[in-house]
Amino acid sequence: MVYFIKHRGRCSEAVDFAQVVPDNVNAIKPLYNEEKVHKDPDMAEAKELIDKKDWNKTFENIDEYIGKFNGIQGTPLLYLCRETPQPQANPATGWGSERLRMIGRAPHTAVVAGVVVPTPTFTTDNNKLWDIILAITRDQGDVWTYAKAGKATKDGRLAYLTVRRHYLGANFQETQKAFHESRMRSTQYHGEKRKMDFKKYSTTIFDSIQALNAMRADGYAGVDDRSAVRCLLDGIKDDSLDATKNTIFASQTLRGDFDQCVALFQDFITSRKVNDKTSLNISDTKSEKNLNGKRFQGGHKAGKKGPSGVEYRYYKSAEYMKLSPDQKEDLRQWRQSRNNGLSKEPPTKKRKSDIKEVATAVVEQLKDMQLTDGKTVTFEDNNEGEQSNATNPALTRQKGRRGNKD
Repeated sequence: MVYFIKHRGRCSEAVDFAQVVPDNVNAIKPLYNEEKVHKDPDMAEAKELIDKKDWNKTFENIDEYIGKFNGIQGTPLLYLCRETPQPQANPATGWGSERLRMIGRAPHTAVVAGVVVPTPTFTTDNNKLWDIILAITRDQGDVWTYAKAGKATKDGRLAYLTVRRHYLGANFQETQKAFHESRMRSTQYHGEKRKMDFKKYSTTIFDSIQALNAMRADGYAGVDDRSAVRCLLDGIKDDSLDATKNTIFASQTLRGDFDQCVALFQDFITSRKVNDKTSLNISDTKSEKNLNGKRFQGGHKAGKKGPSGVEYRYYKSAEYMKLSPDQKEDLRQWRQSRNNGLSKEPPTKKRKSDIKEVATAVVEQLKDMQLTDGKTVTFEDNNEGEQSNATNPALTRQKGRRGNKD
């Protein structure tokens, strides 16, 4: 009961003893139990809060961090960071939680002998807030320069507001508005690309919408639901998504639901990827060897024959020499049609055994060939069983061949 009465006081509300009944007292017990076990966060976390490239995000992080600290009476210290010290009016929709209620309504001042002065609780809590701001801004260059405004009196509220007004003031807000509005116009989706897939595209648009809406507290109109969807659709330049866009245009509900529109596009893109994969069949991935012995992809099945009866495959030199002219031509045309599937790797260096194989095939063709003078080509084996053509009359210049009747 005592806690219930004190809680009404720290929410700037008069004590009405008609409300001090068991139901109301029991309703406040969860907050009472929470405060009993509360522990402030580690100050070491404060150094990681500042992102000088995004001050809206920075102050979101700082506000959340300060809100985790409790003052001397258990009130979240974020109540000190209100722009105006006067308690805020109770919203028609409620506060959402008792902690938010305290942040919005906890008193900064009291009237003593007709004079408005800070309450003792405010002064103690404000000194604690200074220690937190010091931990956040120290060694942060220009940020610390503005935070030092509260150093002399350990005025945490003054330090906080000075830094916030500088980095989120009117000039900065105009710069941020221009940046995010330009970003939303220039970001486009042209299909699933490595640098900009749909997930990244929609996240970028949503991030700018959130940043612009965060400026509403400073007088900016923000982006309404229909405008958000329109921005999403305007940047989609992939014609394959036109049907999905038309579905959204035709629906009153979807035209005002950004999240549902993103989910609709994402589902379509995901299902399309699955269908593309399942449409492949085994013949699309059949692998054969090209002329260099490398493997390549193609649609022809191994063992297929052409009109001449030649089998479409790789032939060694000796095998190729035995093909008829029609079969060679048939094979040549087939290979030419397969150029798109050939390996782009450079031919491998011919081995000595390959050269020998070609030479042997040539010799086989020359056997028993009749020369113009009626003589017959003959071959002799050397001692090692290899053919020697050093003295072969068909492969050497014959003396007296020209102009010599002998």
